[in-house]
Order: sequence, then structure tokens, then C-alpha cells
Amino acid sequence: YPFQLFKKSIDSLTKKWDAPQDNQTTEDHDEWLKQQFSYASNLGNPSFRHNLTSFLNSHWSTKKVSADHMMVTAGCTQAIQYILSTHREKESDIVVVEDPTFFVMPSVIVESTKLKIETVSVDADGLVIEELEALLDKYGSRIRFLYTIPVYQNPLGVNMSHERRQRLAALAHKHHFYILADEVYQLLSFHDLQSPHSSRPPPLPLFTYDTSKDGRIFSISSFSKVTFPGLRLGYVLTKQGTSLLSRYQDTKGMMFGGGGLNPMMSSMVSEMVLSGDFEKHLNVVRQEYAARLNVLCDGLESLNDYFGPIFSFRKPVGGYFLFVHLNESLISLDAFHAAAQLNGVVYYKGTRASFIENPAFSSYIRLSFG
Repeated sequence: YPFQLFKKSIDSLTKKWDAPQDNQTTEDHDEWLKQQFSYASNLGNPSFRHNLTSFLNSHWSTKKVSADHMMVTAGCTQAIQYILSTHREKESDIVVVEDPTFFVMPSVIVESTKLKIETVSVDADGLVIEELEALLDKYGSRIRFLYTIPVYQNPLGVNMSHERRQRLAALAHKHHFYILADEVYQLLSFHDLQSPHSSRPPPLPLFTYDTSKDGRIFSISSFSKVTFPGLRLGYVLTKQGTSLLSRYQDTKGMMFGGGGLNPMMSSMVSEMVLSGDFEKHLNVVRQEYAARLNVLCDGLESLNDYFGPIFSFRKPVGGYFLFVHLNESLISLDAFHAAAQLNGVVYYKGTRASFIENPAFSSYIRLSFG
């Protein structure tokens, strides 16, 4: 965790509280100080959104991220709950999720909204569009939301292809459903760290593919995986020119009594982004996670060399997880799970990542290198 960098950002911010900086007048400083300790605008701290927008545009070599189309959140899960509760229309609405997926999210959806869940498969190119089309044919307008992890998918580690992103955006526009793209791993790419450099960076966030005038795609991310989870700070991105965040600018719902979320915490992180320390820290994290992934994969391959082809997996080029298949003809799953528990090895069984407890994942385990 970046304790010292965060402390440095706090020190920098408190110095700005003490006196005007550079060409700042006393009046401007007083107004800025008042903003620091008051309710934030509904979309969140303006300085944080401006600084983060500049960083993301630079990092992705794009101009598609706009501070006016960014909303500050208390993390991905809070953002997803908020969007679901704000945009749901009927009790019969359906949320489509991937199978497998982040095991927490289906429970969050069911418990917080009581909405019905349907699933679609994921392969090496991401969400299987044909299965989604079949659900749309079956349920029509009842399909209200789609939850997807399009980049370094949890647990598979795959990226949704450019072509499927285009098709998915077109379907959302045609059938008027909302896409909740959980892109918490977007910045955790190792494409430039692996040798040889045969892989490319992941596609731009899914919101950049939005073809709807009103907007249909929310790109949702947070700082939990790149700083520390206790920060509880995230953001939602939507495409410039759309009105997707307009209803969140109204003072209603959770914003009515408190304005935008995490104004003080976002001020502290804004200092880290502005100073360049966040980018330095991100590079350290990427290098550390890439090294851990290499050690993990090399270790599994060594076991295969010694015992036979017990483990098979697709090595990701980013993210947090490795999804490993166990060869049941060479090893007993029950014996493996017992041995792992005895030796303090912690992982999730593959079926834990399936809302429908798909038996196809019973011989898989999810290992974390993050």
C-alpha cells in the first residue's frame, strides 16, 4: 500500500489549506477552502475530476474522457447499486451477467434490487454476443441492464474484443438497455512488461463505444485495486455529448442530503494524481503484479513437468486473477482441496464464480496474484 505517497499528498493538501498558492488571491483561496469543506457538487470534487481526466487521457492517448461526464463514487459496488436503483423501471426488469463473473456482484444485484438475473457465457474474446441476442429475443424490453467485466475479466482474465464491443454497444442502442462495465482492472495491464512484447494494450474503456445519443454505457472503476481498498473511492465515465449523468445532477436520492461522494478523500487523491506520484505508484504495482503472475505460472508449469499435465490455464496480460483447470484424470479434486487447506493455500472454487453454479467450472480454481 502506498502509505508514504498518500501521506505526502495529505501534507501537500494541508499546506494549500494554510495559505494561497502561486498566483492565487486571498479571495480565491478562501473560496477554494470553503469548497474543500462543503458538500461537493453531485458529480463530485471538480478538481479531482479535472486532474483524473487529464491523467486518463494522457495514459490512454485519447481525448475521450471528460470531467463533465465523470461521476465520483464510493467504489464500484456502490456505483453499480446506485445506477441499478436509479435506472430500474419495473420489478420484472432483468439483469444479464456473465458466467463466470465476479462472485459478489450477482448477490449484490439480487439483494439490493430483487431483479431477476440471466447469464451469458464468456470465451477468449469476452462475452458471447449470440447468447445475449437469444436472451433479447426471448425477453425483449425486460432486459434492462447488462453487467460485464470487459477488461481482464474476473476470473477468466480475458479482454472483450473490439468487434464484440461494437456489437454490444449497437445492441444496447437498439434494445434500450444499460451496460454496466466493471473496468476496475483497466489500468492493470502488463502488455508492455512481458517478454517478448507480443501483446497489445486492452481496448479503450467500453463507454467510448457508446453509439446512443442519450447514452447507454457506464464505465465503472475504482482505486481499490491500484492503491488500497479502504480508500473507497471510484468513478463512473460516460461518453461526451450524452445525457447519461444528467439525472445524477439533480438533488435527489442519496445526493439530496449530502451532495457528491467522498469530497475530502478525492481531494487527497487528486494531489497524488497531480504530482505524478499516482502514475509512479501504478507502474510499481503493474511491475509487482506481473512478476507475481510469472512466478505463479512458472510454479504451476514446474508441477506439470514433475507430475504430468495437472494444471492448464490461459495466462492473462493484466488484471488480478488466474483461472486454472485441474485435470481430474490425474488428481482427485477432493484430495487437492484438502491438501491446499492443510498447507494454507487460499483460493475460490470455480463454481463460486458462477451465479448458476455451473458444473462446467467445478474443476476450476481462481488464484489471485494481486
